[in-house]
Amino acid sequence: MQNGGKITSLEALKLFGCMRLSARILDLRNNGYHIYSRTIRDPKSGKRFSQYFMEARNGTI
Repeated sequence: MQNGGKITSLEALKLFGCMRLSARILDLRNNGYHIYSRTIRDPKSGKRFSQYFMEARNGTI
């Protein structure tokens, strides 16, 4: 995320085996990281989920 990447809970599970991304995001926020989130709706299923991201080191979001 520090390089401008974004992640969802499903991606965190697939990539890192992390089943509680929101808890890890809270840990990072409590340690001073500025992490943003946005709600995304899947066009096929209509389900909503959060996508997390932070300002990249070069200053872009």
